[in-house]
Amino acid sequence: GFIVSDKDGKFLSKKTRAYLQFGEAAFDYVESLLAPYIVIDLTSEGDDDDGDGEEEKKEEEIVDEKQKVEMPASVGVTAMDDEHQECTDAFNQVIEHPTQETLKHLSKVLSCHFAHEEELMRQFSKKAKRRSSSRHTSNSNSNSSSNTSNSNSMSSFSALDSHIMDHKRILNILNEEVHRLNSCGLKGK
Repeated sequence: GFIVSDKDGKFLSKKTRAYLQFGEAAFDYVESLLAPYIVIDLTSEGDDDDGDGEEEKKEEEIVDEKQKVEMPASVGVTAMDDEHQECTDAFNQVIEHPTQETLKHLSKVLSCHFAHEEELMRQFSKKAKRRSSSRHTSNSNSNSSSNTSNSNSMSSFSALDSHIMDHKRILNILNEEVHRLNSCGLKGK
């Protein structure tokens, strides 16, 4: 099944029915959850285009401002903030023009951003470990060995590894969708 949330992170469903168990009914349910959030302009029939730009305005109005992805708050690193803006723009491009081309562009932008972010996290993690181990070494002479076991138990969870797994999951979902569109012959649609 799927975990479905809105743009604010509010869960619409924490777990939908699995396709292998429920077949098409599983997708019908997911579509019913998403339907209120998808806006399609069915009023445009193409006969209103008199060259004054009205057609373009209607096309722009198809995407509700509520559906657009907003740039996350600044992380205090200019390069990351710039990349977050680029990611936001790529997501919004997919929302406005959902094609295989825009999905591929989003995948490329996210891949580059994730690689850069992971590298910065690795660098920060190494610096933090060095600071922590130097503090631990200076404190270990005056403290008992119980500190050692406590610090080891705290390090069993890796924020970096968890973050990398999230990145891989996001890219897998995106690349599976690109592949699905390609196999359906919907290259530009």
